[in-house]
Amino acid sequence: MCRIAGIIQNGDAKVTPTELKDLLLAMEYGGRDATGMAFILDNEIVYSKAKGKASQVIKEDFCDKIAPVLNKAKAVLLHTRSATHGSPKDNRNNHPIIGRKFVMVHNGIVETDQKYKANGLTDTEQMLMSIETHGIEKGLNKTTGWVATLFADMDSCDKVYWYTNPSGSLDIMQDERGIWILASTEAIISQAIKTKLEEYKIEDNTVYEYCLSKRQVKIPCRPHVKSAYAKWYSMEYWKGKSYGKGNRYLDCAYASSPIGAGTPEPAEWYYGDDEKGAKGGK
Repeated sequence: MCRIAGIIQNGDAKVTPTELKDLLLAMEYGGRDATGMAFILDNEIVYSKAKGKASQVIKEDFCDKIAPVLNKAKAVLLHTRSATHGSPKDNRNNHPIIGRKFVMVHNGIVETDQKYKANGLTDTEQMLMSIETHGIEKGLNKTTGWVATLFADMDSCDKVYWYTNPSGSLDIMQDERGIWILASTEAIISQAIKTKLEEYKIEDNTVYEYCLSKRQVKIPCRPHVKSAYAKWYSMEYWKGKSYGKGNRYLDCAYASSPIGAGTPEPAEWYYGDDEKGAKGGK
């Protein structure tokens, strides 16, 4: 699985470049294939993403280079990727995923009720297109799987959303500066943010909408992403599918259990742009 995080700044109170770096490094254990960031500014969203784990992507001058944009940012979305659908060699498959209306980071595996023509091969982009086509509530209702996601409105640059279903994992805390930090686990936050932290509860199957200009949160809808357990843990579903090299596309499937003895490491599953032209599954 991947790891995600989000930062909602509190006016002039902002996380430091070092804290942002430490968040990415704390997330690395859950995603070593690619690293990405999206910064929500007053009138635009800028992003950076690249193949490689956080400790490879972060260079010595990272903090100096990131400081100007971080100082302007009202919010930040972060992602470290453990790829399941689509090679990380193709940056279109790495997060943040850029849509027509939203920019999104996602941890989990998801199927949509219909397939959309997309730029990349990720299940995340399919979920994002479902939301953009049908609206947030209906779009999420048309999905099945494990979902924890953060996304931001690109038109207004003023709204950040978060959602998790019972299969997903998302924690939220506020530090003593009034900054909100969300992450896949509480440990990621406490490892990177050393100020006093207060934990808050996120309800499952609930979309939270945070207005950055008003600094207010509301609940616009309570969609229900359908459970995948009955389907994905059935022998019939996996019949004919392979984890092995030569059949990288898992049709939205990636074992959530640890890789067993003799199973190829994820990096061995990618053909990338080789002569076989294989296309792969998140």
